[in-house]
Amino acid sequence: MARQNDLKSIHHWSLGYEMLRNIVEPFFRAFYRKFEIRNKQNVPQNAPVILAPNHQNALMDALGIIMALHGQIVFLARADIFRNRIIAKILHFINIMPVYRIRDGAENLTQNDEIFQATQIILKDRHPLCLMPEGNHGDKRKLRPLVKGIFRIAFIAQKENGTNPYVKLSL
Repeated sequence: MARQNDLKSIHHWSLGYEMLRNIVEPFFRAFYRKFEIRNKQNVPQNAPVILAPNHQNALMDALGIIMALHGQIVFLARADIFRNRIIAKILHFINIMPVYRIRDGAENLTQNDEIFQATQIILKDRHPLCLMPEGNHGDKRKLRPLVKGIFRIAFIAQKENGTNPYVKLSL
């Protein structure tokens, strides 16, 4: 698990992240020759936003978001992929934080409090946060039931900021 200070600074601009994006982008665009972005103008710039795309294709869904939008987006992903320390460092380097589910063990769910606090810092600092609200990826082209994490993050943000237009929920 990442240290608290690492979580608080995960959204800070990183030259390494930008270099990696520039290396990956030509391969992504070659693989997806037709890549269409619709309604990009509806995504607020330099404002807190929670991105909640459906999750059909594991890593490619996140890459699609990264290639479509400017800035360094912070993602939440299931905690079990962070078990290996080397993989966890790589995931943190590319702005991914773990989120714990009941299947990761009920005793681990309290670690989400630290993660959700970090999401509030990210949003307050006007950076985009992305999580897949279906909680997993699937092979059927349909929207599956949404998990409660996205709503919990949005409600915490609203509770801390009252009726101010703090977070826009983009589905």
